[in-house]
Amino acid sequence: MNDASFVKLRNIRLSWRLPERWLGNASLVEQVRVSAGLNNIILYTPLKNAFDPESRSGGAGTNATGFTGLDYPGTSSVRFSLDVTL
Repeated sequence: MNDASFVKLRNIRLSWRLPERWLGNASLVEQVRVSAGLNNIILYTPLKNAFDPESRSGGAGTNATGFTGLDYPGTSSVRFSLDVTL
């Protein structure tokens, strides 16, 4: 029997709205927001394999809940955005 506990951090999003004084009084722009998002950042598990403890073995329609499958952890990604409201 193995300890199958794990810690997984999937999503983080940080946003910052620019102060109105930076946009100026006569500006056509009402609001500007800068954002950064991170997906699949951390996966810690004491299991000795490199597989994702949340994965399932088998395709769609299988009922293998709780079974540690053989899928690798999801790909980490970073995204940036700039939202401008006129």
